[in-house]
Amino acid sequence: MEVAIQNQQGDTTETFTEAYPKSALSEYKLSFTTSMKVSFNVSTKSSKVPIAPQQAFVLLTSKATGSVAYFVAHGTPELLMASVGTSDLHVQTGGQGGIFNVDILIGDPSAAGGVLWNLGTVDVFQALTSSGAGSGGYLPPRYLHKPSKKIEIEHIHRIPDKRPAPIIPVVFTGMVMLPLGALLTALVGLRLNVKGFPSGAGSVWATLFHTGIAAVLVLYIVFWLQLNLLRIIPALAVLSLFCIITGHKALSAVMAMRLKKD
Repeated sequence: MEVAIQNQQGDTTETFTEAYPKSALSEYKLSFTTSMKVSFNVSTKSSKVPIAPQQAFVLLTSKATGSVAYFVAHGTPELLMASVGTSDLHVQTGGQGGIFNVDILIGDPSAAGGVLWNLGTVDVFQALTSSGAGSGGYLPPRYLHKPSKKIEIEHIHRIPDKRPAPIIPVVFTGMVMLPLGALLTALVGLRLNVKGFPSGAGSVWATLFHTGIAAVLVLYIVFWLQLNLLRIIPALAVLSLFCIITGHKALSAVMAMRLKKD
């Protein structure tokens, strides 16, 4: 079994080695800048061949309160390792410090009742409490990783502006619709006059021209319902060009028809 003391950069500063069941540590001081890596393997008395136990932990038990922190050992049968960090220890014990017993706990069917190997004791710096007190040293908050309650956010909404009386929008809507109503009334009063409608090839151009005008009106309605200005401009440009060409041809046919009559 080997216990390696590492600094923040992961470099090993001290190493303690012992064989089962001897202890290797005696109140070794662990600060917030150091961590402890425990390496070991498990073998049976008969074969002496390393095995992979079903469970392998490194336990740190506080002598003062009895709080226990568990660190799982990972690796291969030849080498199992568990890394004990001061920050993780404080998270599991609520920031407690002081003297901790260090044990290796093995659970496997080959060992009835399991194996508990005491490696000695370590002196862990206590985390700073909310009151600012802490025996044994100060642990910066970034090493605790303990979530704190967030401040509740209260949204302050602006008071809505005062709206006019409901009758005012109705009046303005009526004023806007009044010219349209007058136009529709005038159109209804007009009679359809087809005397000047050209015949022959001219009638085709006249029909296409009126179809283009109707398409423009439909486009206006669609624009009012769902389209925006950027989407209507290309379609309106195409229809306008179509109406210009067909209208010119239709008027030319009407003029030619009048010249023949004269």
